[in-house]
Amino acid sequence: MIIYSDNGTGDYSKVLNQYSTYVNITNDADTPLTIIVGDVSVTVLGMEQFEGSFAPFKSIAISAQGAWRFVLEGIKPSKNCCSYTVADVLQEVRPRISDIDAITYQDDELISYLNTVIDFLNGYLIAKKQPEMVKQLTIADCMRVPCDWDSFAGQYPVYITQGKFQLYDIKKIKARYFALRPHVATVADIVPFSVRYKSVLIQGTAMRALNRNEYDISQDKTLLAELLEVTGR
Repeated sequence: MIIYSDNGTGDYSKVLNQYSTYVNITNDADTPLTIIVGDVSVTVLGMEQFEGSFAPFKSIAISAQGAWRFVLEGIKPSKNCCSYTVADVLQEVRPRISDIDAITYQDDELISYLNTVIDFLNGYLIAKKQPEMVKQLTIADCMRVPCDWDSFAGQYPVYITQGKFQLYDIKKIKARYFALRPHVATVADIVPFSVRYKSVLIQGTAMRALNRNEYDISQDKTLLAELLEVTGR
């Protein structure tokens, strides 16, 4: 779904009203340009096009001497879900930890536990090679590895050196890779997993809150059992 597009000449910056995860930019000048999405920068050579997926971002900047044009796409909704926020998760976590009035646990603490569960879910779903964790990227030589990078979803003649892709005997290649879902920071943030996994995130966050002073590995076994039921594996 296209959420924003623009064209122009020279330097440019824009703060978006909603998150984007995909960029398609064409450099119409003979000189290179640099595009910065979130905290990732990419150089696009003169008269070249770049397209790629990134962790959700709300800012874009271009450093250029000539003309350019770009299209941004938003987070593609899953067929079996609708979006929900961190606040939605915490609202269901608090009754489970007997802290509806937020006396014992502050939001920041619960968000840190939620991020731990996000990491757990990232690792589990990638290990199971779930298709929803896969993104496509057009790779150019010396392009920086995306910040959500985990690993290739397949075999490609590409190497990674010092955080950059290295290609041999080719200029570009389209590749699929497993992408990590990002952490959340505030109660207004959109949770980066479909509603399919909402119960896992709620249960995992509550368990970690109740077990904050002592590590109990049985909670991970409980989460794994629920994940097996959710994913059917």
